[in-house]
Amino acid sequence: MRIFQTCFFIIGIIFWLIIGLIIALNSNWILGIKKNATKEKYKYNYLESFSRRKVWDISRVSPWKVIWFIIVMGITIYFLKPNLLDIPQLITGKLNYVTGEVVEIKHYSKDPTDYVYLSTGEEVEFFFSSGVSKYDSYKIGYLTHTHKAIYCEKIVLGSNNEKAGKVIGFPFKDILLFLAILGAIIFLAFISPFIKFKVFIPTTIIAIPTFAYYFTKYGMQNGIWVSVKNEGIFGLVMSIIFSIMIFFMYLLEKRKSDDFYRTYLCAQLFSICELGLLICLVFNLD
Repeated sequence: MRIFQTCFFIIGIIFWLIIGLIIALNSNWILGIKKNATKEKYKYNYLESFSRRKVWDISRVSPWKVIWFIIVMGITIYFLKPNLLDIPQLITGKLNYVTGEVVEIKHYSKDPTDYVYLSTGEEVEFFFSSGVSKYDSYKIGYLTHTHKAIYCEKIVLGSNNEKAGKVIGFPFKDILLFLAILGAIIFLAFISPFIKFKVFIPTTIIAIPTFAYYFTKYGMQNGIWVSVKNEGIFGLVMSIIFSIMIFFMYLLEKRKSDDFYRTYLCAQLFSICELGLLICLVFNLD
């Protein structure tokens, strides 16, 4: 448990820093700016001296790109501030420990986090799976700023009222599920240039009218329209947002080149999301 939670805490920080760097360094693609045609000048630039080459590269850096980089990385670090503040505590191993009974466990369908509420009033978060049971007592070590749980030990009262500890083990099932999802995404990344919009367009054509039907049906029967209680509103809104995003991504990539790899990949991911929402809605799944 400790190694697993520690590794994914660090991986989470690295992942969002990489995402921030990708966005910060790809200002041309994000903002839809075309590059200048200076290939020939750059081609023979290696014949110049190192100092002149360095000056030439610096002169090509746009102030807008620097501002964009500072803004994006500033926002990224701001949102990662609690995680960064917890790193010294993670390194030293001086966790905050609390012992109490689990009174509630919450897990949202689109969030890989277990939220555990203890009788002492603390709320701690476990990545993937907590492995705890309701109404059992546990000793949990967590980080101060993020409340991420790193250590978990079950407290069992024996017949002589002596406490016996049992450390929660490694969540193999959740790891396998994560690897399966990761493998599916990698597979989609390979096949997306061949599938293109062949799945996204039919799925969207079916999804939007279906979500609209359930949205209207629920609204007319219960008088509830713009509310999360309406069964069709979430799927309808998400399908429309997905369509708009794919449309604008296609236009942005078309301005840059004829390679629509990112658009095709996002189209496959959005198709899977729409199909999942459709199945949950039609078959009344949670």
